[in-house]
Amino acid sequence: MDIRFQNALLNIRMGEIQREDWEFLQTRVLTQLSPVERAMFDNAVVLLTMNKEVDERNMHMMERVGTPVAKVEALYHGISREEGAKVDSDYCNNLEHVLYLSVGCRVITQYLCILMIGYVN
Repeated sequence: MDIRFQNALLNIRMGEIQREDWEFLQTRVLTQLSPVERAMFDNAVVLLTMNKEVDERNMHMMERVGTPVAKVEALYHGISREEGAKVDSDYCNNLEHVLYLSVGCRVITQYLCILMIGYVN
């Protein structure tokens, strides 16, 4: 990783951003990069601030892969589907009521391991 980028991130993390950090980060604004440089970020991990933005980005990336998207809906034991859908994901190891997957999409495997353990039982 570029040392300037690493230092800028560290300063942001510590709440000690410097003018040089800000100036450096301004050189990396996506809209100001050449088309070749922009293309390098097509599959980059993106940090977003709202779950709605994350969901939209994930769906866009899955559709871009060009394979069918599967909708996997949670099954609940002891409560109805409607009641289960109301349970906040914070109480379910951050698993959502509905999970969308497609062949070739990138996933965080720690959550899928939890899902698979629950599925096997």
